[in-house]
Amino acid sequence: MTRVLERVIAERGRPDNVRSDNGPEFTSRRMLAWAGDWKVGLVHIQPGRPMQNGHVESLHGRLRDECLNTSWFRTLNAVRRSLDSWREEYNCDRPPQLARLPHAEGVQASLNHHNQHNQLQNTENTSYEW
Repeated sequence: MTRVLERVIAERGRPDNVRSDNGPEFTSRRMLAWAGDWKVGLVHIQPGRPMQNGHVESLHGRLRDECLNTSWFRTLNAVRRSLDSWREEYNCDRPPQLARLPHAEGVQASLNHHNQHNQLQNTENTSYEW
């Protein structure tokens, strides 16, 4: 998990906080040490309250239903290929329900709006939600 977070930080910058559930990948000693080294706060949702991170839970449900539960994978590389294909289709090919933009453009428009809002409030706080 820390390698993935480091890639995200390299692409988007270091957040002040990472919001996640209480899974072992986010509560391990390694993760706690990583957060301390990178000066990133770990914000965990309350146990039994998945809707505190609802859009991520929705994404996980779609990923399970549309990708992971549809195949029997024989190798780790087969999983990676399937996930890459699903991620490309999810982020670039399917139109979101609320806007008639490819998902990646919708995400960019949302980030632009969020950045403008933060500039108006003159705040430096950033967070990633997992």
